[in-house]
Amino acid sequence: MRYALNPLIIAIISELKDATPSLSFNGNPIDVFTSVSVENLLNDGVPVVVIRPANTIEIDVNKDDLGHEYVIEIEVYSKFAVGLGGWGNNNDIVDQVLAKFRPNVNVALDLSADNFKIIAQEMDNISSFIESFSDSVLYSNTISITFNITDLTT
Repeated sequence: MRYALNPLIIAIISELKDATPSLSFNGNPIDVFTSVSVENLLNDGVPVVVIRPANTIEIDVNKDDLGHEYVIEIEVYSKFAVGLGGWGNNNDIVDQVLAKFRPNVNVALDLSADNFKIIAQEMDNISSFIESFSDSVLYSNTISITFNITDLTT
């Protein structure tokens, strides 16, 4: 079984940035990263999305084949001056992400160019975090999604 993490991350970023509709806030596109500096998180009113792998597990697809289960975390960060934004703004972005990856909307990421196929995906949970500063508040939501992937070359 080959490791499908890189094609999966690329497909997720493409779905968030390039697929219609792309993620947006106040009509502006939202940047999507695989890592981000603290300075980028601290720009008032400029939300960012960070994609990061959380866990990988080898699973039995059948007696002759193994697959992988990848848990990916999609983190939504936004910081607003006190009184100028907050949970509602961050939750609007979370809603956009959820609309793209809910299994019941049949959004299947295409990994066929790399000879992989997503055989199942499941929303695991969403966790929330707030950090207050003297003049602003940083809001964070982490969406955890599990993807079961099989290698089509085996």
